[in-house]
Amino acid sequence: MDRAILRTPVRSPARSGGFTLIELMIAVAIVGILTMVALPAYKDYVKRGKLTEAFNQLSACSVSYGQYYQDSRTYVSGPIASCVSQNFTYSVSSPSATDYTLLATGSTSVVTGFTFSINSQGTRATTAAPSGWPTSTTCWVSSRSGSCQ
Repeated sequence: MDRAILRTPVRSPARSGGFTLIELMIAVAIVGILTMVALPAYKDYVKRGKLTEAFNQLSACSVSYGQYYQDSRTYVSGPIASCVSQNFTYSVSSPSATDYTLLATGSTSVVTGFTFSINSQGTRATTAAPSGWPTSTTCWVSSRSGSCQ
């Protein structure tokens, strides 16, 4: 009987289970590029979310001023104290017996530079905005592209 010679196969050096430096550098570069693209978009998203706070509060304050006028027949000494939010300060620009203009001015770093207004006729305006954002005399600007609320 012939016996087959048992030979152990020759193995090439086994590759260790880690990553090469090139693979790691490529992964880090991809993450960096994605971050550079995503971070500005995320910041704009957060900013747009904070702007709706001003829009909602100005609308509510306008209703309060209308109710105050129904009770006292004047806008002077209206209920501005009820207009409160985290990211905006609210004020009234020269209220009279028949007219008012409510202002919401950005008070935190996210919304600094924005000023929105609404008057007794319900006219909305974006009177100030940071660079890169448009202003409007007819609406509250809610995005960089100029879309209105």
